[in-house]
Amino acid sequence: MTFECKIIKESNLFFGENQSTIDPKVGLLKFGPYRSSELDNSPLTITTGVISTNEYFENLKTWLERLSYRIEGRVIPDSDVRSIDFPGINKESPLRFEIKILESSVEIITKSELSKVFEIDNRKERILKIIEI
Repeated sequence: MTFECKIIKESNLFFGENQSTIDPKVGLLKFGPYRSSELDNSPLTITTGVISTNEYFENLKTWLERLSYRIEGRVIPDSDVRSIDFPGINKESPLRFEIKILESSVEIITKSELSKVFEIDNRKERILKIIEI
């Protein structure tokens, strides 16, 4: 049996200002997210709903709040190498969008309800159980 190896060239990803690059970090930081209409380059608000226990919901809100600010890149010890800073998810950052939780789309479930879901081995049945809850 023989195998043939091929290197598949990475495709460019598309970003704002109709620009493309291979690296998603570079593309997002330099050009922002891709928009289907480049005429509307205004910042976006992405609204989302949440199904969670109260504890996890509070953790999610804290995490999203932290992500809204710049996070310094990690410095690699004993080198001049430093990873790219995360600019933060907010309308003023290079990413030009924010994530808002729509309070009317939040469903808090109890830990006991959640534990009943994890007792089920079959994935389809777990999904049906969480929908039922």
